[in-house]
Amino acid sequence: DGEEMVGSVTESAVLTFILDNPLNNSEKHVAEVMGKPFPIVEAGDPISKLSRYISREVPAVLARERSGSLQILTNYDIVRAL
Repeated sequence: DGEEMVGSVTESAVLTFILDNPLNNSEKHVAEVMGKPFPIVEAGDPISKLSRYISREVPAVLARERSGSLQILTNYDIVRAL
């Protein structure tokens, strides 16, 4: 909503939503599938801080750079970096 994060969409949420009612749900709006927004961390925070946020239910965080822009970090990104 403008500059404010209002929700998140994950692959599993979309798949579950569609499979619940394939005839009706495949044409619904994204807003109806959205979950809570991903947590926001600072780009300079240590990687160890991410473990507080990332879980099976929360597969990503947003990292705010000094410029204010946001980058998404997923489970896959973290595993690949290690």
